[in-house]
Amino acid sequence: MALIKCVECGKDISDTTDICIHCGAPTSISLQGNGNVSNRSKRHNKHSIFILIVLFVFIFVILVISFLTTSAHKGTLSSSTLNAEYSAPKYEYAFGDAMRETFKFNDDGKVVYQLCNVKTDACADPRAYTYERYGSDVKIYSYGSVQYNCFLKDSDTILRCDDTGGTYQDYAKIK
Repeated sequence: MALIKCVECGKDISDTTDICIHCGAPTSISLQGNGNVSNRSKRHNKHSIFILIVLFVFIFVILVISFLTTSAHKGTLSSSTLNAEYSAPKYEYAFGDAMRETFKFNDDGKVVYQLCNVKTDACADPRAYTYERYGSDVKIYSYGSVQYNCFLKDSDTILRCDDTGGTYQDYAKIK
């Protein structure tokens, strides 16, 4: 341990102390220590900035992938629409009259389902679903889950669909 002069008051103080015991001024040792803290702080700031940049790049990549996936999905729907209306008789046993079901596919990825009486032409309120077409397969969704699994046959003139019970029904294309 050696004695050094205080830079403020000029009195002798220990070279291991951080402040002068006479006037409270910082010593050259404490000033050097603060410099080290400042350097550590600068390194910490650089490290934090690097982490933030990596985080922003990661979020940006996820957003781009999400956008491209959504765009590709929309393109599949619009290029694979059916532009057709299919109808089939059904429920005659339950209603006593001939009934028909109709699926009308729109370009916007929506399909309108309706049940009508053939004799009176009275129809129930239409139900709107969404659909996707992949080749000859058509999935019709209700509230996010598959309502009907369908496939096209006979050059798209017949739409064969199963209901949730697995029973198939053929729908003829209306021209």
